[in-house]
Amino acid sequence: MNRISVVIVSFNAPHFLQLCLESVSAALKGIDGEIIVVDNASTEECVPMIRSNFPEVRLIVNKENVGFSRASNQGAKVAESTYLLILNPDVILPEDSLKNALTYARAHPEMGALGCRFIDGSGKFLPECKRNLPGIRTATAKLFGLDRGYYATQLEEKDTREVEILTGAFMFLKRELFQELGGFDERFFMFGEDIDLSYRIQCSGYENRYLGDLTIVHFKGESSVKDISYLKNFYGALKIFYIKHFRNNALGRALLQGVVQTAILLRSLKIGNQGVPEKPLTDPEPPGIYLGDREEVYSRLKQNLGTGLKGMASNLNEVSSTSAKRIFLDSSSLSFAQIIQAIELLPVSISKRIISSKGDFYLGSDTSTNRGVSEHLPQ
Repeated sequence: MNRISVVIVSFNAPHFLQLCLESVSAALKGIDGEIIVVDNASTEECVPMIRSNFPEVRLIVNKENVGFSRASNQGAKVAESTYLLILNPDVILPEDSLKNALTYARAHPEMGALGCRFIDGSGKFLPECKRNLPGIRTATAKLFGLDRGYYATQLEEKDTREVEILTGAFMFLKRELFQELGGFDERFFMFGEDIDLSYRIQCSGYENRYLGDLTIVHFKGESSVKDISYLKNFYGALKIFYIKHFRNNALGRALLQGVVQTAILLRSLKIGNQGVPEKPLTDPEPPGIYLGDREEVYSRLKQNLGTGLKGMASNLNEVSSTSAKRIFLDSSSLSFAQIIQAIELLPVSISKRIISSKGDFYLGSDTSTNRGVSEHLPQ
């Protein structure tokens, strides 16, 4: 039996999925493990990319988008392992991540699920990686954009302690426990399934743990300004959660429903008044520098950027001594651990772009409000 099954639910964004799979493959070296991808009817080239570049991946292709919960359960059902890692496709892992998670889990039998520290593509910490159980008051405050009590700020970023709620973007747990609990509740199509599972893990007598010295990059973080669709999905998930676990608190549910309608109205007015941002008058592309040792990739990158590429660098010190505002990190020349460290250490003002080990594209994100961008390199 494999020790770890990594289950990834994919839906479009094939470049982010490819980079994720490259990092997971590197993290599984020396470990008995498998990768299972469940594709939710992507209209982009996710399935052909997997079949071409990762033939070892166990691939399940759905004919329709069945949601995150159901697709994750599909992957877990065919898994042959002691542990599961539920992972988002817009994540990259350092090479020692799975080994460290495995070591920690073995040393702490009281652990139900394990999470870790997230940063976005610019290097900023993402607080959603450790959260408190959202009570009625906390949830309504969150709907108005107030985070008080929603995130587990009582834990420092690099603490290792028990936490109430983990996120499904990275959730490491025993496959047997996942099965005993019935996996994710498939009534949660979008949002809330990780809150529900985290709560049920605690109710079953286990602890959720946050491992603060394990850092991953999660490109699509939470936005400070949500659209109406997000609010409706978020509220719908909370409604399912409260009806399921706190059905006797009818007054609280009614209060939440009234507050959310007001929040949606106010947020829609705010979104409507934002207008369209003005287009800059000058070319916004900043000068960049390539960090790596592949001359042919550097030449192809220069074809894309021309005079926007200042040169090559062999280490971060060289990057810091230049006026470059973008850095292209070659994942063939650098480990993913080095890339994550560079993203975290370099100033937020420097845009970070990661080049695939195959050298055919680069991607990155300067904000936690969206997935970021990806660009092909010329052949």
